[in-house]
Amino acid sequence: MHPAVEFALRQFEQAPTVAKVSHMAKETGWSERRFSQVFREPVGFAPKAWCRIQRFQRAVRRMQTCFELPWAELAVNCGFYDQARLDTVLKSWVIGFARHHRTGFVLHRFST
Repeated sequence: MHPAVEFALRQFEQAPTVAKVSHMAKETGWSERRFSQVFREPVGFAPKAWCRIQRFQRAVRRMQTCFELPWAELAVNCGFYDQARLDTVLKSWVIGFARHHRTGFVLHRFST
């Protein structure tokens, strides 16, 4: 794996909201497009998609272990702008998963 990709993965893990793709591209000396191409080869996703996936997974893990944590705090701790954005992302991922897998279960609207 290219050292720039390893560096970016560490930065994205440490600070998913602070480490921007444009910043990572500047750090490597590449354009955003080139950085995205080099990143995608070993990782399998573009940098922005990778960060979204990581934020989502972090939120799901926290929800499974921290039942008492307020949603607004969960959202900010996991790198989302606010609770509304976390809610939107969760809905879209769950609905997307259900549509993709067609498991036959009925999804109900989340109440926040």
